[in-house]
Amino acid sequence: MGNIEPGLFRQLNQAGETIEIEASTILTQEGVAPDSLWFLIEGELRLERRGQAAVGLNGSGFVGELAWLNRGISSASVIAQPGARLIRWNVPELRRKLRRNHRLELAFEALIAHYMARKLARSGPIQAVRDGAAPRSQQL
Repeated sequence: MGNIEPGLFRQLNQAGETIEIEASTILTQEGVAPDSLWFLIEGELRLERRGQAAVGLNGSGFVGELAWLNRGISSASVIAQPGARLIRWNVPELRRKLRRNHRLELAFEALIAHYMARKLARSGPIQAVRDGAAPRSQQL
């Protein structure tokens, strides 16, 4: 999960829980403030945004980080597919933990910034799927 010193990494992992998805599971819902922040370890996600075709996402990275940073609503619905492994943090609990540990807070913010920069560098416009073709996959 990026370049974070071992002690802080351990604290961050202990603040969350690792989950293996057995059935399709909604992680974020467009227009709704999420109660969890997620990190995809491995597996596939499906991103759905109003008026656009669904897109498959894979690789590792955060889910819900924009809503986390803005303390707002999700910009898209993200559905984890069976077999995906994720870390889940409860938003209020994680905010409390980070407020109590400034070093952990700085490391976590740097980690989110790293993954956001990577995501933006790889992103392209979501294109419509035509003629019933399967949605394309993108790296998260």
